[in-house]
Amino acid sequence: MLSQLKRGLLLGFLFVRFFLRGLFFKVRYFRDSHQLNKKLRESVTQSAGEFCEIFGIEIDSKGFDRLRKKNRIVTSNHLSYVDIIVFLSQEPFAFLTSKEVYQHWFTGPFIRFSGSSYVDRKSPSQLRKEYDRLQRLLNETPIVLFPEATSSDGQSVLPFKRALLEWARTQGISVQTSCLRYLQWNENEIESQQKNWSDYVHYYGEMNFFKHLWNFLKTSKLKVKLRAREESFDPRQFVEREEWLHCLWSWTSKEYSSLLNPAPDSARVEIKNINEKTQYQDSF
Repeated sequence: MLSQLKRGLLLGFLFVRFFLRGLFFKVRYFRDSHQLNKKLRESVTQSAGEFCEIFGIEIDSKGFDRLRKKNRIVTSNHLSYVDIIVFLSQEPFAFLTSKEVYQHWFTGPFIRFSGSSYVDRKSPSQLRKEYDRLQRLLNETPIVLFPEATSSDGQSVLPFKRALLEWARTQGISVQTSCLRYLQWNENEIESQQKNWSDYVHYYGEMNFFKHLWNFLKTSKLKVKLRAREESFDPRQFVEREEWLHCLWSWTSKEYSSLLNPAPDSARVEIKNINEKTQYQDSF
């Protein structure tokens, strides 16, 4: 079993190699942005697989097959920087993040070298000017975004912010909802009330990044459940913006709860689209 220090050294080597590869691709394909982004996403997907090997990340995933490789927006709750690794284990996604994260000294280069992008969520007028750029990115690859606009401690799914989803709503872009939950850390069951285990994985609030990362290096096994709705939501079938946001949030929140205590199929709640407005169908 790898020691905490050895995992740190392997992770450091992984990041250095990732950034060097990114610099090489930036120089090699600087005149071909499409090929550049393709190579960057291939690179980050490869690195994500190696990250999973170092930390023993086991992902139980369902719901992506029907829409796999189709260019779409995927939403999810947000618990940790590890979430990105979990999603990259499924497809070479691009990620849509905030301008603040993109400009951060540590996370910024990672976003740039992964073929992802950002939006200025504090300026709706500026966001509208970026629709063409975002559409070009979507034409190349599926995009993941986290509508909570922050990460949580895992006790519940926070309300969704409209800024990151406004582009999809106004442009009529279908959204596939998804949800992830960390269930086991080093043979210890993770529950929201057991902070001694939960905080090794969940990264939120005022936590110090480097202190959290050092503690995460103790991870030798991490079990994750990732679920996606097999059909996407079409925003044009929702009359009100709030109804659209609530529907996406409601599916994610219910699914998040069920991942800890799975309900029989006959008791599951499914949210279905109809032509004019949303309908909540309970099958209890």
